[in-house]
Amino acid sequence: DQRHRQEGGMIAMQIQSLLEQQTVVGQNKEARPLRYDDIMILVRSRKHVHAYEEALRAAGIPYVTASRGTLLDCIEIRDLVALLNILIIPYNNLNLASVLRSPLFQCSDQDLMQLAAEPGGNWLDRLFALAPRLEPGTPLARAALWLPRWQGLAGQRPVHDLLDRIYSEGNVAARYEAAFPEHLHSRVRANLTRFIELALEMDSGRYPSLAAFLDRLNTLKILEEDAPDEVAEGAAAGNVRLLTIHAAKGLEAPVVFLADAAAAAPVTRGYQVMVRWPAQAARPSNFFLCGKASEADSVTAALLEHEAREEQREQTNLLYVALTRAKQDRKSVV
Repeated sequence: DQRHRQEGGMIAMQIQSLLEQQTVVGQNKEARPLRYDDIMILVRSRKHVHAYEEALRAAGIPYVTASRGTLLDCIEIRDLVALLNILIIPYNNLNLASVLRSPLFQCSDQDLMQLAAEPGGNWLDRLFALAPRLEPGTPLARAALWLPRWQGLAGQRPVHDLLDRIYSEGNVAARYEAAFPEHLHSRVRANLTRFIELALEMDSGRYPSLAAFLDRLNTLKILEEDAPDEVAEGAAAGNVRLLTIHAAKGLEAPVVFLADAAAAAPVTRGYQVMVRWPAQAARPSNFFLCGKASEADSVTAALLEHEAREEQREQTNLLYVALTRAKQDRKSVV
């Protein structure tokens, strides 16, 4: 689904156009050219933030994003998690393809086609079988050299030590910096450092297994409140701000883009609990377990309808918050 990436591309084009044409009134009440930090892009949730980030990076637009709980969604961290999974689950061809295409090895489509055409079992086995026929120094040859070495260390070293070895031998920081625009280099390096710190924080770094570490990362990703934060790149000066509507409360900007505005509310499946507890009441007025809406009786249907109206009101209030983030002296909401 490329719709969010396409919308991000349209926003990026509009930003470049506005920077060429628009002026704003500065603090000294004099007109000045529009800058990147005069612009905010608001989304309802962080679910598709990476698509908008990709579009901004492709257009060369500097940005900062809401950092809370987003570390594990960063491209560079997703690549490292895929790599760690490969070391203990070698038959996952999709993870291997992601790692090979990442800046770690920079394999081309032709490299992957060569690997896919090789007879044998999973792709990792094919890579090892192909290794003697590969020209030294090529992406596939480097992968065939380092992956079995790291695989052998995965069951012998603590996760922190394993990552330290991967960072060093794979020249990870330099490879990712080379793959990202210059204005994102500090953020990428900080995120890579933060990821290796997670391995020290788990059981104080005392020999946790790689499988346990990956399981912990999956748990943190599900528990949004406990998810590790992305490292802030710095102040918003000179950067477009990409935020959730909730994170933007209290902030204003001359230009505000409202992205992913037509996203439907998530569909609730199976049983759900509805609790109504008025603010000043000592106890809930009702506590109700309901199943599928199609199987609801009249009482349940009435409660579900009331719940849906309240949810719609909440979504409307959220939209109002987004619209009022535009500065009053020059409203531009796109």
